[in-house]
Amino acid sequence: LGIPPIQIAECLHGLLAYGATIFPQAIAQGSTWNPELIQEMASAIADEASSVGVDQALSPLFDLIRDPRYGRNEECYAEDPYLVGEIGKAFVIGMQGKPEETILRIPENKIMCTAKHFAGYSVPWAGINLAPASIGEREMRTLHLYPFEKAVKEANVYAVMPSYNE
Repeated sequence: LGIPPIQIAECLHGLLAYGATIFPQAIAQGSTWNPELIQEMASAIADEASSVGVDQALSPLFDLIRDPRYGRNEECYAEDPYLVGEIGKAFVIGMQGKPEETILRIPENKIMCTAKHFAGYSVPWAGINLAPASIGEREMRTLHLYPFEKAVKEANVYAVMPSYNE
């Protein structure tokens, strides 16, 4: 049909590829409280990834650290919805470009982002990855959806990966 494939890659803290630059894991990125630094880092990751043909990153995570037993806490920025929203938004803008520039296309040397995992993925029963999450509506709306709303409304994130817990 002539439809070009979308080449995806993990880019949480650098392009997951031999010889690529690796930056600190997301939990360390969040501890900087420095959206400008994260935007600069994400721009460097996008430049590297786009240079080898990557179109879309399976990054960043907008999950909140709410349970220390959760086995993927290092992939999360923080426990605070505001901080996660700001750091995640900066990451998306660094990877994709400024929202006003990404309305119709992604600029050169930039790649699409995937906000994940929508939503409440990081609070599974007993901290077990893929287990059911028991979250009330208020907690979901006030905590877990807030960072995703920022990514969509303020950073024009191109994709959202659904949560895949039970």
